[in-house]
Amino acid sequence: MQLATSQPFSFAQTLAFIRRFPPCQGDFVLTDDALTGAVTLDGRPVLFTLRSRANDLAVETTDPRAAAIAADFVGST
Repeated sequence: MQLATSQPFSFAQTLAFIRRFPPCQGDFVLTDDALTGAVTLDGRPVLFTLRSRANDLAVETTDPRAAAIAADFVGST
């Protein structure tokens, strides 16, 4: 799933902030261009990755419900 972004959004700045923000430390696995996290759906963990793709964000997951949750999360920030 691709999520459209618009200026002034910067996923690189988002990742930099999360790296420096103590309450988020240990909550996500971060790389140079991606954030991996997990949610619990119906009592089981589901992984998702947000990855920078040109001017958009890609949501990578094997569970479409996790993609929708990630989309809601991104839309609320």
